[in-house]
Amino acid sequence: NGEVVGSVKTQKEAQLIIDTIKEPYTDIGEGILKEVKILEDLKIEKNEVQINDIGNQEDLIEYIKIGEDEIKTHIIEAGESFWTVARMYDTTVDELMAANPDADPQKLWPGDEVKLLVPTSLLTVATTVELEYDAETDYETIIEKDDSMYTNQQKVKVEGQKGMSHIVSNQIKHNGILVEEKIVTEDVIKEPINEVIIKGTKE
Repeated sequence: NGEVVGSVKTQKEAQLIIDTIKEPYTDIGEGILKEVKILEDLKIEKNEVQINDIGNQEDLIEYIKIGEDEIKTHIIEAGESFWTVARMYDTTVDELMAANPDADPQKLWPGDEVKLLVPTSLLTVATTVELEYDAETDYETIIEKDDSMYTNQQKVKVEGQKGMSHIVSNQIKHNGILVEEKIVTEDVIKEPINEVIIKGTKE
């Protein structure tokens, strides 16, 4: 966006930095990765600079990832998890996962470092992933009135049952955080059965 972030010796090094920033967000596990792009207006330009202005590749990657925010960390102790750490620092598990995209929440060991602040990355990596999954669909509750029953009485006439749908969706994430889900197709596998409750109206 018109701001010089850093200088390296070659275009290949600059491209490698961008690819390294993108990499954690392209390892999606499930689904099909449809698109990966940088949202900012990003340019690699040839320019003359002083030798001392040429940056170290690792330092530049770190700077782009976290901006100028001071990142506080927590050292994991025995028995701790993302959930317990989130409670200790009044944050959420989702925010901790966003701040630690390389960490596996199921494999935390004593001595591991967990970042407590979601880094304000200078680059926004937008990914679009196509996912297929089955999801339950809720039923509605229908109230029927019966004047032969008292107002404090009710009974279930039909028990509600959830339905099931097969969904294909596009999940759009910015730096690993879900910002939008667009349903492509939704096929009903099983229709929900509405619950019917009879309520009395007799005083």
